Formats: sequence, structure tokens, C-alpha cells
Amino acid sequence: MAIGEMVATERVRLRAVDPDDVPHLWALVQDPLVAQRWRTMGASVSPGEFQESLWAGVLVQHLAVDQQSGERVAWLICYDANHRHLHASFAVVAFPAYSGSRALRDAIHLFIDYLFATWPLRQLLVEVPEFNLPSVAAALRRFAEHVGSIPEYLFTMDRWWSLEIFTIRRDARLEDARARLSQRRVMVEAGPFQFELTDPREP
Repeated sequence: MAIGEMVATERVRLRAVDPDDVPHLWALVQDPLVAQRWRTMGASVSPGEFQESLWAGVLVQHLAVDQQSGERVAWLICYDANHRHLHASFAVVAFPAYSGSRALRDAIHLFIDYLFATWPLRQLLVEVPEFNLPSVAAALRRFAEHVGSIPEYLFTMDRWWSLEIFTIRRDARLEDARARLSQRRVMVEAGPFQFELTDPREP
């Protein structure tokens, strides 16, 4: 897989987190639309505490930005990498304007492909609080496997919630990536007309 295919699509591209992004990331996780569902579980974090913790346990983190506007789409993080057993955890926080968008979906696919192409990880673990499942269940069903649940693990929004654990396995992911990359666009002529079609037989 070429490096360009791992870091950009027509909609979004991945780039490094830089110092100018830090205030925007801090504001994102303080936003009431995000904070209650993020790892701080609604607690406020000072800018200083946030900056100190930004790289704790992180293997790599990227921002996905919109190719046209340059707006921030999502913050993508790979953390707690275990290089002996070849697994790591994966998390994503969408900027509210892009929640549920195709740009967010592209960003997640790009980052996962980047991780498997860059490190010999066998699997990525995704921990999803039960209250977040409705917003991500459809996507997870396409590329992740549910492997466990910890009942009544989290308290927020006036009740206890389970923590659902999913895995994205390397072999299955690379097969999916190869299938997607083989979907080449070809021009087909029909009389005076031309049509662009997907040819799944293209290697």
C-alpha cells in the first residue's frame, strides 16, 4: 500500500498534531457535547493538565482535516501499545460538526490502515462505552469483532453503563484494505456516451 493511500482520500488527510492544535483539542474535550462521553467523563481539565497528559501512553496521534476547507475533522489516537504481544488501543474523537460524516469514516479507515502498515500489530482494541454504541455500531460491525463486555463499568448520565470491547484484527483488516484498493475506476464506452464504473476484477 502506497504511503499516499494511507494518509489521504479525496475528503480528508491525516497530519501530525502540532502545538497550534492543542487549544483546539482542549476545547473539544471540554465541549459539553463531547466531555460527558470522553475519558474525563464530564470533568473539567485545566489547559496545563491537558497538555501534560497529551502524549502519555501514546504511540501515535494524528488529526484528520478536511481536504477542501482545512477544518479539523477528528482526533485519532493509538495508545497503550504492547510491542511484545503486538496489540494496541485505538480511540477517535470527532469534532461535533463532523460527527457521523463520511469524512469521519474516511479518517478512521485511513488511521487504521496507517497503524497496520507502520507497525506489526496483530490487533487493535477499541473500548466503547455502552452509551456511545448507537453512534458507532454500524461502523464497528463492518470492520471490528465484539470480544467482551464489562457490565456496569461506568457511571454517567445518572446511570451505570457497560464497557464494550471490540477488536480489529490485522489479517481481516488487510484483506478488506486489499479489496477496497482493488476497486479501480474504469471508463466504459456505450455508443457516444462514456461511463465511469468500478471494476472489482482489476488487481
